[in-house]
Amino acid sequence: MFVLKSCMVHKLCRGNTGKNFLDLVLIFKSMRWILFLFHFCILTQLLAQKMDSLAVEHAVDSLNTISRKCIQTQEFDKGMESNNRAMSIALKNRGRLSSSYASCCFFKAKLFLYQGMYDDAEHWQLEYNSILASLQGEENENYAWGLDDLGQLYEAMGKFDKSEKLHLKAIDIFKKIKGVRHPDYAWTLNDLGKLYRTMGAYEKAEPLYIEAKNIWENALGKEHPDYAWSLNNLANLYNFMGSYEKAEPLLENAVSIWLKIYGEENAAYASGLNNLAALYYNMGLYIRAEPLFKKSCELREKLLGKNNPDYAGSLNNLAGVYMKIDS
Repeated sequence: MFVLKSCMVHKLCRGNTGKNFLDLVLIFKSMRWILFLFHFCILTQLLAQKMDSLAVEHAVDSLNTISRKCIQTQEFDKGMESNNRAMSIALKNRGRLSSSYASCCFFKAKLFLYQGMYDDAEHWQLEYNSILASLQGEENENYAWGLDDLGQLYEAMGKFDKSEKLHLKAIDIFKKIKGVRHPDYAWTLNDLGKLYRTMGAYEKAEPLYIEAKNIWENALGKEHPDYAWSLNNLANLYNFMGSYEKAEPLLENAVSIWLKIYGEENAAYASGLNNLAALYYNMGLYIRAEPLFKKSCELREKLLGKNNPDYAGSLNNLAGVYMKIDS
């Protein structure tokens, strides 16, 4: 097209008549309109593709949001149905190596995890991590969180050696990309500490919990919910160790922070009450434990529903303290 027009311009330029000059001007104007229409068509096509892309992402995100809510409400069949639909859309429109499909793998892993189907959860968590490594590389915070999640899954499966290696790798990645003062780095220390607590390696867990607490205190302040969790987690470790005098002020402080931030009708506050009651139970202070277990049970029923395992745990704890009081 452009060669033909160049020849036409060349022929017209050989003459000097006014008519030829006017014809040349008209051709230039025509070329400008053709180029404008050409670019307009390209931009329209690109915009349509962008809109299609956004529509796909919106559909996948909406379905994954339903899956996430179903995990919270223990509606696993409904959550799996939404997840399967999201997966089909993502795979068809984006392919396996896409962030949309990766997010579907993440939620499928969680759906299996919370049903106690650990082998299936492992498969999809490994798939999620593999896709992230291909898309973003391994020195990336999303990949590091994927390792941390897989480490927690292996902890639940009793595969402590595998879990430890993954947590250590996640810690190393966050140390490199965010530094040792960042709250995310503190979370990876906390999760490794939790693993050691589960293993009964309390002497390894304690310094990790303390370091995480100090990072959150310096980075976020003493009235932040994550700082409250650090107090709670360290207190629970001391409870396991039988160091009740160390645990009590930490738990009381954590409960106070959550109450101030959220008010009474909050799951974190309910967990704090339950943990403080469990401490009093272990100390043999059943009369002090009973009202806290009862309040935690009431809040969890209201906030989480009767099908939630935390509510079931609160019922069990309350029954246990009643047995002690009656005896």
